[in-house]
Amino acid sequence: MTRVRLCILFLALLVGVSLCLAQTSKNKRHTTGARAKHIVTTPDQIKWGPPPPGLPAGSEIAVLSGDPSKAGVPFTIRARMPDGYKIPPHWHPTDENVTVVQGMLMIVNPSDDPRRKAK
Repeated sequence: MTRVRLCILFLALLVGVSLCLAQTSKNKRHTTGARAKHIVTTPDQIKWGPPPPGLPAGSEIAVLSGDPSKAGVPFTIRARMPDGYKIPPHWHPTDENVTVVQGMLMIVNPSDDPRRKAK
C-alpha cells in the first residue's frame, strides 16, 4: 500500500511541476515579443474630418487608432454630432462598441419604430 501512495504522490508532483513549467513558458512568450505601446491623444492632436459615405452631413469623425477601412482590424474613432443628428438604419459586419462622452444616444430597431408600422 505504501508503494501505491508513493506512486500517486510522485505523479501528483510530476503534474504540478509540468503545469508550473507550462505557465512559465507561456508567460515568457508574452513578455519577450514586441510590446504594444500606450497611445495618449490630447484633444488638440485629434484631426477631425467629414463622416464616411452613407452618413448625413453635419457630423465629424476622427480616427484615434487603427484603420476603419480594413476588415478585421480593431480601430477607435470619435464622432461629433449636432443635436438632433439622425443616422439612418444600417448594420455592421462586426461588433461595435459605443461610448457617449456627452449628450444622449437613442437606438431604434427599425422593426420597432412606430413611424414604420402600418396605419
